[in-house]
Amino acid sequence: MLLKTINSKILMKQGIESNSPILISSSKESFDDVASSIGVLVVIILEQFSSIIPIFKYADIVGGVIIGLLIIRTSIHLLKDNVISLIGQTEENEQITEKIKEIVSEFKSIKFSSLKLIKNGTYYQAEIEINCDDNMRIKQLLKIEKNIISKIKSHNLDIKYVDVDVVPREN
Repeated sequence: MLLKTINSKILMKQGIESNSPILISSSKESFDDVASSIGVLVVIILEQFSSIIPIFKYADIVGGVIIGLLIIRTSIHLLKDNVISLIGQTEENEQITEKIKEIVSEFKSIKFSSLKLIKNGTYYQAEIEINCDDNMRIKQLLKIEKNIISKIKSHNLDIKYVDVDVVPREN
């Protein structure tokens, strides 16, 4: 139990430092393992006194139900946390949003329209929508899109994937 507690603390520290929801979930699961082990130990001790105190003969049943509920609760939390981390979750980050707006504003022929940040584990995926004039050439737009992606990735914003959608401005 002592080693599992130490393991839980180390996982939590590493999870916070690396901003990893999976490590943080694993830390919580390790801590819940310690709690269920303590519960089993308490049940074993109470069972030893069941001949003296008759109600303690039910400690096994009550302890089993409580530990079972703890395991179910832990499983649901692990499933929820890890699935969200794997499939991505929309998140707002003002610092990243402002930096992306600043990068897009460097290009005078387009206008920033919207941004969607999706958190996938330790990194983001950015979906940016920009507006352009109807008369812009595709070659120009592709060059601008490539430059935007390159600049965003060069700023170490924890953005791994960038998708730029170009929508014509309405007159």
